[in-house]
Amino acid sequence: MNRPIHFDILADDPVRVARFYGDVFGWSTAEWGGGQQGYWLVTTGPSETPGINGGMMKRHFPQGVINTIEVADVEATISAVEDSGGEKVHGPEAIPGVGLH
Repeated sequence: MNRPIHFDILADDPVRVARFYGDVFGWSTAEWGGGQQGYWLVTTGPSETPGINGGMMKRHFPQGVINTIEVADVEATISAVEDSGGEKVHGPEAIPGVGLH
């Protein structure tokens, strides 16, 4: 546990960026209908090879990428981050059918 399991790319023009990653790396994207408008699932390769998949959405934070790390206890991990000098910027929030993000 405590490993990266998902990434999100935030872009001003997600359709253009999806095309770029498809052309350069062969990644595929598909719009996700799980309750969030304008969110695309990104598949970076076959599930039997090492790596993680992610998502893409319209930029709503200044950074370009959000990395998701699976942890056993979200609140304990947030406390550890803060105790180590980090800061919670956003979340966690519930994603229907997925869990806390």
